[in-house]
Amino acid sequence: MLDYRRELVDRVQQKVAREEKKRIDILNQIDEIDRQVQVAFKDYHTMLEEGGLEPVVSQRFSHYVQRLKFQKGQHARQLAEQEKVLEKVRLELQQVLIQQKSLELLKEKEFKRYKQNIEKEEEKFLSEIALNRMYR
Repeated sequence: MLDYRRELVDRVQQKVAREEKKRIDILNQIDEIDRQVQVAFKDYHTMLEEGGLEPVVSQRFSHYVQRLKFQKGQHARQLAEQEKVLEKVRLELQQVLIQQKSLELLKEKEFKRYKQNIEKEEEKFLSEIALNRMYR
């Protein structure tokens, strides 16, 4: 039973690691979008300063930035959902760890009781042997 609990803990810990990796991947995607926005604005301002900005470029830039904002919003929603999933998995891990610890404590308690019973039986047996020798 205890081995099953250990396997269960391992599986849930692996699940937590997978969900955390998904969360980190989403954060990296958001960071990449932020980086793209910064580069785009830097390039846009460079073109403005050089005076070679055409209306079509300005319009495309606006659409590009809107698309990036939309993608960032999608990733932010995914991140919120992923954090909810991660929280559920962490709670599951916490419950499994509590159950495992309870089982270990119960096992220790039962082993202690078993050991005390064995010692009591040995003491009783040794007392009987001593009494039998005395009466011989």
